[in-house]
Amino acid sequence: MIEIMLVGLIASEFAKAWKADDIDKKTMAKNSKAFGKQAEARERVRIHENNLFEKMKINATRKKAILQCHIQKFINVYKVIDEYQLNRGLGIKEMEKIESLKNKMVQTVNMPQIAVGIQKSDVQTVCQWAIYGIGGLILKESEENSKLASRNMANANVVSAQADSICIFYDGLAERVQICTDILQKLAAKDMLAINHIESLLKHNGKNEELYTQDDIDAINLCSELNILIYEIINTPLLDENNEITQASKRIIEKGQQYIQMLG
Repeated sequence: MIEIMLVGLIASEFAKAWKADDIDKKTMAKNSKAFGKQAEARERVRIHENNLFEKMKINATRKKAILQCHIQKFINVYKVIDEYQLNRGLGIKEMEKIESLKNKMVQTVNMPQIAVGIQKSDVQTVCQWAIYGIGGLILKESEENSKLASRNMANANVVSAQADSICIFYDGLAERVQICTDILQKLAAKDMLAINHIESLLKHNGKNEELYTQDDIDAINLCSELNILIYEIINTPLLDENNEITQASKRIIEKGQQYIQMLG
């Protein structure tokens, strides 16, 4: 009778251990998925962040080139007619501090630490062994670790959602920066043709107003307006103190788009 009871007890302990083993396999798979999900979220944010700042660097480079080439030539050509004083505003300061702006804008994903198991003292282990038996203790620990794995998975889902929000934020900024860069490129292409035409006109006619037709005067005024607009776009900051797109940049970009349509 005792032998039968011992066999039953041993079989019961083995059954608990086998069940614990099945739980452990599922726990490991769930923890592995949680680890992977967090790593994927971090990498996704890094890719979108790099995309944004690459576009910002290109935008800053384009602005510097236009300032040094187009705007400077415009001032030199038009000094025959008038002296232009162009103030150095927030947009240029933003362009010049692109790296510090990057550090300010970086969004971090809060990564909760993955818990891999519950640590117990020797006393706790002995007490629980006495209560649950060896198989029961193994099963209980497996069930506790399974709960932790579920918590890890829930945290990983939160991290993934947080990463989604950051990526949407970065993509929205990147799109606006790219639009600004494209507008400047299109305006600059038309601007150089206009400046060269006015330069030729001024060299030929000088300050003799009688030599200028109405078309010449219109061309001079249009070129002046175009360069002032380009400078205004460059000099308007894209981001405010909260890293949001400024209303001023939205307005000036819309104005630039309208000007491109007008020029054809």
